[in-house]
Amino acid sequence: MAAGSVDPQALSGHATGFNANVNGLRGLCVALVFVFHVASSGLAPVPAADSTWQLLLAYGVGSMAHGVEIFFMISGFVIVLSLRRHASVGAFLVDRCLRIFPLWMPLVLLIGLLWPWMGGQALPQPGAFSGSGWLAVVAANLVLLPPLLPLPMLHPASWSLTIEWLFYLAAAGAAVLTTWDRVPAAARWFVVAVLGTLALWHLPVALCFLIGVAVALAPQWLTPPPRWQWLAAPALVLLLLLWRSVDAAALSTGADLFSLLRHGQALPLLGALLAGVVGLACLSAPGSRAMPLLRTALLQRLGTISYSFYLWHLLVMFGAKRAVLRVWPDGQGNWTATLVFAAVSLALSWALSAWSWRWLEQALGRWLRHKLAAVKPRPSASIA
Repeated sequence: MAAGSVDPQALSGHATGFNANVNGLRGLCVALVFVFHVASSGLAPVPAADSTWQLLLAYGVGSMAHGVEIFFMISGFVIVLSLRRHASVGAFLVDRCLRIFPLWMPLVLLIGLLWPWMGGQALPQPGAFSGSGWLAVVAANLVLLPPLLPLPMLHPASWSLTIEWLFYLAAAGAAVLTTWDRVPAAARWFVVAVLGTLALWHLPVALCFLIGVAVALAPQWLTPPPRWQWLAAPALVLLLLLWRSVDAAALSTGADLFSLLRHGQALPLLGALLAGVVGLACLSAPGSRAMPLLRTALLQRLGTISYSFYLWHLLVMFGAKRAVLRVWPDGQGNWTATLVFAAVSLALSWALSAWSWRWLEQALGRWLRHKLAAVKPRPSASIA
């Protein structure tokens, strides 16, 4: 490659050291989130209050929502490797922009145009940047400012991308601080530790990124022997169940880390983190044969288009539910309506995701990379 360019494989997810297990895990995570959204669509029958097995099944399906947190684990792992691969922090941030925004920005513009039809208001709610227009709301969403700013999120998954970006910036800042030789090493690491603790205290879900960071930084200590790699699947299941019980993402409580610890959640939270370390370490180990399901063609393909699928499926489900309820006006609580809704949503989401992966994530990304003439990354050692 010529100097001044970004690794073309970095954008596509097929950089040097591509790990099939990690890619398949992306596919599995987005499949779990999809199943959760089908179950929580309001079409699926409600579990009977006196049926233990139905309530347990509903709890398990509800835990699938936390596949998003496993995405955060994967990001923590991958971002360490990405920082090593790039020639500078600036090149790393450019690469992250080219990974996220070629799909995100067109999608936000589309939602902005369709917002009134989708039932949204033309202007922000009272108290949210009074006097600002709809263009300001769309512009803020384009750069992932909500929910950091009191403005509506145009896409339900926007919060997770905002957290991703905060992590990218934090990782870049930590990389700069830890290599700034004008300041003593002890002082640099002290600043990183303090800032990291403050961030985790106010945003407990960021602990998931630390799982991936730990596995990437300390493979010599965290790589299990081959005979223990079967623990990957039960460890990930345990992570999902514990994470839901703790609500460490604070999706329903808004709790900070102090609140979680004060309410006796320390042990479940620690168990979830340890389970995450075990699961990711087993899967990312060189030559790991854990969870063969992840290496199937289906999950490999879904892992490749997982970012597009994650963003598209919620929008597709919005329209698909409306269409199903037109055919079945009494479709709520109806299994036939639910299965049709799931099938239509899956087919359309897959088709749109494949299209946007090819033309927005890949083609538009390559064009922008060429125009920006970003910095060449350093080659990295294989993680496969």
